[in-house]
Order: sequence, then C-alpha cells, then structure tokens
Amino acid sequence: MFLLGGLLLCCWIPTVSLQNLMFTIEPKSVVVRKGSPAILNCQTNNQTSDILIQWKKGYNTRWIFDYANKPYKLLSNGSLSFPSVETGDENVYFCSAIHRGTANTIYSKIPARITLAYINSTFITPPALSTPIREHVTVTLTCISGASQPLPSVTWEKDGRPITDQNIVVQYQLPTQKATSATLQLTNVSVLADRGYYRCVATNPLLPDEPRKSQEVYLMVLPKDDEPRIEVHPVNTISPRRHPLRLDCVIVGVPPPVVFWSHDNVRVSNTSDRMVYPNGSLVIHSLARQDSGQYSCNGTNSKGSVASSNIFLNVAFIDFNFKRNPENKTVVNGSRVEMICEPPSHFPKSLRYKWYKSYRKIIMDGRIGISSSGSLVISPVLKSDEGVYICDVSLSKEFLIKTRTSTAGYLTVNVPPYFLTKPSHQIVVLGQTLRLTCKAAGFPKPLLEWYHGKLSLSNTSRLTLGADGSLVLSMVNINDAGQYKCSVENVAGNNVAMAAVIVHAPPNGTVMPSDTKRVLGNNATFLCRFAGNPPPVIVWYFKRANERAVLLARNSSRYIQSHEELDVVNVSEADNGVFTCVGENVVGMQNFSARLMVLGKSSQN
Repeated sequence: MFLLGGLLLCCWIPTVSLQNLMFTIEPKSVVVRKGSPAILNCQTNNQTSDILIQWKKGYNTRWIFDYANKPYKLLSNGSLSFPSVETGDENVYFCSAIHRGTANTIYSKIPARITLAYINSTFITPPALSTPIREHVTVTLTCISGASQPLPSVTWEKDGRPITDQNIVVQYQLPTQKATSATLQLTNVSVLADRGYYRCVATNPLLPDEPRKSQEVYLMVLPKDDEPRIEVHPVNTISPRRHPLRLDCVIVGVPPPVVFWSHDNVRVSNTSDRMVYPNGSLVIHSLARQDSGQYSCNGTNSKGSVASSNIFLNVAFIDFNFKRNPENKTVVNGSRVEMICEPPSHFPKSLRYKWYKSYRKIIMDGRIGISSSGSLVISPVLKSDEGVYICDVSLSKEFLIKTRTSTAGYLTVNVPPYFLTKPSHQIVVLGQTLRLTCKAAGFPKPLLEWYHGKLSLSNTSRLTLGADGSLVLSMVNINDAGQYKCSVENVAGNNVAMAAVIVHAPPNGTVMPSDTKRVLGNNATFLCRFAGNPPPVIVWYFKRANERAVLLARNSSRYIQSHEELDVVNVSEADNGVFTCVGENVVGMQNFSARLMVLGKSSQN
C-alpha cells in the first residue's frame, strides 16, 4: 500500500490487464550455419515500458537478467540477437513477458531451438547395381542422403559430371530421417550414352561448399546383339604436327571385340609412339608427316567381324624455310610495288599472312593490301613507305602451330626531281648583273645543270653557278639574252624549268644627221639611226636661232618623217636652223643635231 494525494491505495492498475496480455510474435526454432547471425523474435500486444521481456536458455536454468559479456544481446523490441552463432549457442530458448511491479507473467508456449547446420557423409542408402544389362531397357537408381539439417538437395553425377536433365531425377524429402531421397530413372539405355560410373551428391543449402558424395556404382550396358557393331565411326581428321592425336572408334559386341587399326592397309602395331587402347581409340603421341594417310578400324569376336570405312588423316604443318623471302627493292614514288612472300611448304593450303614495316604491323587500307598469294601490294608508293619489310605466315589457330617469320627486305623509294623554286623570266639592262635561282628536291638528290639555249653552262670570269642552284652573270651583253634552262635529273627521272632573259640596251646612234645646205624650193633629207633594245623611238625637233626647239608633228606635209629619216619639202627661209633627232627607249635616250642652211636662188649659181 502507498499514499497518493492523501488517499490510501492498495495497488496500481496496469493499462493492459493480465488477461489481455498476449504474444503477437513467439520465438521459432532456427537452423543456422556456424558463424552466421540469428535473431529470436518475441513481442507482445503491449509495446509500453510496463512490459519486461526476459529470456531463458535451457530447461533447468535461470532467467537472464544481465546480458553483458554474453554472445547474444537483447534488442529494444525484446528480440534476442546472436551476431555469430557458435557451438555453445545450440540450445532451447524460452521467452517471458512480465508486468513491471507485479508478479504477473506469461510464457512462450513452445521453446525455440537454435541448431547448427550439418550434413552426415554416410548415406542411409547408397546407389547399387548388380549384373550387366542389355541396351534399350529401363534402369532405376535410388539413394538416400545422410541426416542433414536443413534437409539437403540431392543430384546425380555420371563419370564425375552433373546430370542436368531434371526430367529423369525425382527427389523426396524424408523429415523423420532428416534426409532426402533421389531416384534416377534411365529409359531405353544405350551402350555409349548410359554406360559409366554413377553417384549421388547431397548438398545442404546452408553448407553449399561441403557436398557429400556417395560411392560410385558402374552401370554396364551390353549391346542388344552379340555380333560386333561399330558404335562410333572414325572421321576424317586434320591435326598439327608434333601434337598428340586420338582417333576414336567404338566397336561393341559380346564378348567385347578385339579392335585393331590399319594405316594404308598395314596393321598398326603398338609402339612407344602409337598405341591402340582397349576402348578402340588409336593414340599417336607426337604426329609426324609420315602419319598422314588412310586409316580404318576393325573389330572381331567369336560371333563375327566388322570394319569401318576408310578415313583420311592429314597432318597440318608448316616448315621453317621460306621458298622466297621479301627482297630488297627500289621503286619510284607514285608507282606500284609488290613485295613477294612465298611461304614454306605447308598443309592445309590456306594461310594467314601478316606484314610488318619497321617491325610494326601494317594496317591495310585502300592503298595497301595483301594479294591472294600473300604478297604485299602498295599502289601508289609514297616516300613514307620506305623501310624494312617482313611477313609472318601461320595456319589457322585450331592447329596450334607457331608463326613463321621471313627475313627482311628493304624497300627504297626514289623520288623524281621536283622544283622547289623555278627560275623566273628576267629583264636586265646591258652591263648589269643577271641573277637566276633554281632549287629542286628528289631522292637521290638530283644533279642540276644550266643551259643557255642548247649550250651547257659552266663557271667563267663572268658566270658563277652556285651549289644552291643559283646563276649569277655579270656585265650582261646583248648576246646573253635568250632562253635559260634549269635541268634536274636523278635515277628516278628528270625535269626542266625555262626562263626567258631579255637584255635592254639604251639607244646608241649608228647613223647621225649631217649639216646640209639647200636652195630655196628644194628638198632636204636628214638620216638618223639608233641601235638599242627595245628599239628606240625617234622623234625630231627644229630650232631657229634665238627660239626654243619645237617638236615636229608627224603628220606635217612639209616635214615628212619615216623611221630613220626626215624629209624637208620645198625648203624656205623659215627652215634655217638646227634639226635634232632624239632616240628613246625604256632604258635611256640619245640625240644628234644637224644644221640646214637655206640658200637663195642666186646663190645656186
């Protein structure tokens, strides 16, 4: 009893009465793998702090109040958690719910058991067989696994390989024996497909890495008839030299036939290199080229004999010595080249070719390709293609033969001469210096020569031909004009470039006018001639005493001008004076003068 607000109370009434308190989740037994986590759940319909969840381990033990230093811990919702279940944790566990401050308690109905997963290696019923059977019947094999928690799955193996056809395997769980039964049913059995060693494999789902395998039982399937029969025929084969080979031939009969092989109609004897095994296979330990040929297998017993059809064995090989290695070649840039690679003797005929330039694999494109004979074809060839070439040849990967590599061939690419700088047309003044430039490239380096017209030029006191292709001609004269040719040549070809040289000369009088006298009314003629290039243009001037010179008009009727002369028609007193001819071109000008004295008619006498 206690006082509350001055009143005497006998007890405290919980929010949920005892008769209404119940478990909503009770702990259940679990099977776990050792070292794995586990949780036992226990919850009531009252989730308030008035309810205390307690646990008990084992039948004759006390309730747990202190969870410190225990392999388990109490969760906030009342569940019991095991981070890692070990052997000592295997037991039964009870859960209770208590009203705090009272003795009212409810208990879980069924104890929860923690069991570590296990599987026995001894089968309750291993598979068994008795006598050989004939083909085409039905065979049933049954096995029961050893005890296991949880229950295992059971599969079958034949000759160590899993049987994946689930239609022929039936499983039954046997909870009371903690085991699983599996039945394997083989219908219409055959000699080859079903004869062999059988066993069953039990696997605990929590221990997949610990399968248990039964003892093996051998299923002997005999042919339906006793006479020898070829079950597996040998087939045509291609196999690589120096590798082992097995030719299969299965002949069945009762009693088992004696099997032998023939090679090119000669019986094969067992030697260190080849052997006929009891199952009928012919094994050759290291194939040689002489092993190629025609083979057949034969079987005989007391009931008869049988022989296979002939098959052919071809030995795949490739020798080491190339019939023709890539050769050194010299070609012209822009042409087509074929680098030949004739492989060693080999079989089969198809080969894979790879080409390398400077020891790097060549990527084939529209310009570079491999012909059907294995040659490398480049068209057009570029200077960058110059280098070392080798070819690799190999059989298909299935023949496991290493690649054969040729010796190297060097490709030299000559480049015909081409101009970097061409000489340009020049106009030079008489007496000055002419400079022409010509630069060319190519491989090998081209030889450069200069020509004037058809005359090959060389160094003189006036002419200097530079190693860089320059031409320098000093004190140019009229004869130096004309066509100059720069010619370049190497083993790949030649090329020419032309330049026209024009020599300009200033006017130079060759015929000069002379002083002359004429009677009134007569005609007077003055001659004036100039040399020069371009040809000088001649004009005439007239000057009277104490007057300025006047240019004579070309269309004058009294002063008639032709190319080299001036005619004064019907001279008069006004024509007394000095006549001057002027020759002019782009280079310069020159003039000459002559006096005309007009005489009266009386003076004529």
